[in-house]
Amino acid sequence: MHRVFMILLILLLSACSLEHDGLNGSDENDTSESVNVDIGDIIADGSGHDTAMSDPITVESGTQNISITGLEGGRLYIIYTNKSVTENSRKTSSPTAQINSLGDGRYTLFVPAGCTECAFIASDIGLSAGGEFRIGKASDIAFQEGSIGMSIGEEIDDPVFIDADGTEYYEAFYSVDIETIPNPSRVVVTEVISHTGSAGGSHSFSFIDESGKTISTISKKAILDLSGYDTVYLWQRLWVDYSENGDQLSTLYLLSPQIIGSTGTISNPGTYIIEASPVDQYLIVDGLADSNGGLGVFANDVNARYADDGRSFPGVFPIAVTESGVVLNVPRHDKDIMFDYDGMTSYVRLVVSDGSYKTDVMGMGTKKFNVPEGSYVYPILAENIPAGASIRMTTGSENLRLRVGLCNSDMSDNGIDTVENGKSYDMRGFMPLYFFLLNDSREACSFTLTVK
Repeated sequence: MHRVFMILLILLLSACSLEHDGLNGSDENDTSESVNVDIGDIIADGSGHDTAMSDPITVESGTQNISITGLEGGRLYIIYTNKSVTENSRKTSSPTAQINSLGDGRYTLFVPAGCTECAFIASDIGLSAGGEFRIGKASDIAFQEGSIGMSIGEEIDDPVFIDADGTEYYEAFYSVDIETIPNPSRVVVTEVISHTGSAGGSHSFSFIDESGKTISTISKKAILDLSGYDTVYLWQRLWVDYSENGDQLSTLYLLSPQIIGSTGTISNPGTYIIEASPVDQYLIVDGLADSNGGLGVFANDVNARYADDGRSFPGVFPIAVTESGVVLNVPRHDKDIMFDYDGMTSYVRLVVSDGSYKTDVMGMGTKKFNVPEGSYVYPILAENIPAGASIRMTTGSENLRLRVGLCNSDMSDNGIDTVENGKSYDMRGFMPLYFFLLNDSREACSFTLTVK
């Protein structure tokens, strides 16, 4: 019998309330009143693959009891908090009842058939005094064919909710029929973020198991063998911090990765493998001269990672723009690596590094860098900078932007951000992998970095 990932067909909870040791999750010194919520009073039915959402609800302590009534048996609910919790689940004394975390302070809650209420305490969803949570009712999972893409975001959805700072939150759950995927024994999930004009935000996706938890044993960034499954289920989310033209989208594809030889092409959407190499290399991508000063989509994070486990591989980033195209640094690697691509169709060449393109180095402390005339990109590798450091860039020149590639300490999550002139940038527990300055004027200039 095939294994199947299921999120709606198998009950997550087999009891209507979550039992705790002692005073059912309360503290004898806790005098806060219980939070009693009737779903019918705070949310309405969703539509499409949107999630109907309540307003924020504040708790007074981590041991405060929360009671939710008016639930619909067999329905998937989502709990959203303003705290980020990394555990996959918050277990109680009952071996059959649990709240499962999707990460980023998001939880699944599935009510067994015949039940209309449940109870837990605030700390079960990572909250203490002053914390807030929302409750959402997910609509039915919509079947999507992974090869044609699964999209959420502006212009095609209403946000699930909008935070006080204006950040828009989108999400969706999908079921994917494996028979629709070519070569399911060798599959990658390729995520494409698209927008016109400048935009910012964050995004993620997860495979979900039968209890509503993220499947920690399957790396969502690695090459996967899904040939033993009939159906897989995915959860996708997108935060939009800002979007100049209101059209930012996140799209997931289930595709087969392609190997880059000495020459070839890359196109959108795609994931491409660079095979193991004992020497440093350059990846030269042609045909991007009219996009981001020649960088194209490589102005963003390349998302280079090991093909077998999905862990980030540092050092792959743009180091020059020439008449031939953008040049990416590819350090030597003893295992295959891969990266996603969502730009225009382009020719690529993979060549052995001959030292023609220099990269500087930055560690802790303060260092001044001189950018030569004609340079659009000035590359810097980070060296022994710990997670949680702060960065400050200062320059007297205009039209300079510093990009920093970031990764968490276990190399499982990465991204990129911009450091503004004269302002300190807090890496929020992440560590830098590289920096590259973008010099729009291409005039000789200088800038100073301080890392502490």
